[in-house]
Amino acid sequence: MGVNMTHYDVICIGTGGAGNTAAFRLASAGKKVLICDYKQFGGTCAISGCDPKKVMITAAEFADFNRRLCSKNIADERLKLSWADMMANKRQFTTSHSEKLIYKYNKTGIDYVEGKASFTGEDSLKVGDKEYTFDQALIATGSKPLTLPFDGFKYVCDNECFLDLDSLPERVLFIGGGYISVEFANIANAFGAETTIVQIDDRLVPSFDEDIVEVMTESLVESGVKIMTGARVYCIEKNSDAYVVTIETASGKVSVDVDMVVHGAGRVANLDGLNVDAARVEAARGGITVNDYLQTTNPKIYAAGDCTATKGYLLSPVAFMEGYIAASNILDGNSKKPDYTNTGTVMFNVPSLSAVGYTESMAKAAGLDYRVNFQRTDHWFTSFRVIEKFSAYKVLIEKESNKILGAHMIGPHSEDIINMFVIAMNKGLTTGDMKKMIYAYPTATSDVIHMLD
Repeated sequence: MGVNMTHYDVICIGTGGAGNTAAFRLASAGKKVLICDYKQFGGTCAISGCDPKKVMITAAEFADFNRRLCSKNIADERLKLSWADMMANKRQFTTSHSEKLIYKYNKTGIDYVEGKASFTGEDSLKVGDKEYTFDQALIATGSKPLTLPFDGFKYVCDNECFLDLDSLPERVLFIGGGYISVEFANIANAFGAETTIVQIDDRLVPSFDEDIVEVMTESLVESGVKIMTGARVYCIEKNSDAYVVTIETASGKVSVDVDMVVHGAGRVANLDGLNVDAARVEAARGGITVNDYLQTTNPKIYAAGDCTATKGYLLSPVAFMEGYIAASNILDGNSKKPDYTNTGTVMFNVPSLSAVGYTESMAKAAGLDYRVNFQRTDHWFTSFRVIEKFSAYKVLIEKESNKILGAHMIGPHSEDIINMFVIAMNKGLTTGDMKKMIYAYPTATSDVIHMLD
């Protein structure tokens, strides 16, 4: 060991869901742990992703609810949202989250250092000018926005930029029609920005069920969001303090003048500067190559979360699970494998969408024998009482066993209702099992029994 090297049992690279979960698990087992990050401690989800986004989308939900109340003359339209105050509230959360993490590191005995890690060998790395050695390491560096191949890409604002704007521009265009763009578009639109989504596919969020997305698209259009499908950004040119975005469509190129362009068109593993080759860690386009136990091609190094090429979705709960499993395998040898079966997912549109399991197109492709329960539910009490007309569900049920193959919904509390289906599918419950339960009433969850008729 070099004179200036410090040795650790385990070094965790990244302070997001996977890195933190592993670090605390390892430290509690008595390991000497170092954790490092070159960004604000907490990772994408807590600092520039799902958590602050949900804090901010609360304002969009409130504005939408007020609009619905106004439609029945229950409230008036004198509603004024403050972007600056909403951002201050968001920053209070993100700042305190990082402070709480550091407090927990100190309390648990985890050493931490700010800076970008770069491997210098199979069991060594540098953070800044200081070099460290390790018995084992965990790569949990998360993901970053995909670089898009058009002129003017340097002008785009990414998730970190959008979620920390001091003021909201008047005209905002979002590239991509997935989670990020749709959720951010809800926020921008609620605060009065002229909002446009440009999506290369023929519909938004292709990973979600088509019928549910159709309902969501109706809600966005009614709220004033302009949606351009089957279109792609050709180039961005700066024009004084604004931008001219040239868009390729089926009928030719069109130009749109905007004040900001936000990138929401996909993410890739964040391996910048990590120098994985020096550690004999293989990585492909999808991320770091790992075996069934989340061990890389270097037996001393594991990887977890968004930076890996696993079958798991790029979701925080998946990162938490992988971080825990990687730590367990570091401690006890390779004995635990991640299970991605029936992972629930939510998109915080207004109203929210949620899903678990097979979509109808997936079930058809797999040749499954199933029946479909699909219905719009604006007339159900859960939606009626909040004047929500954009609500629906679709449940896929295996004919022979009456077990749930997939569940998809949009509407009030769908982000919570979906967890009932996650439990049912992972425990192998039948529709009869679910309908026998006595649910608290009247609640959104009690609607489950009617989705299974």
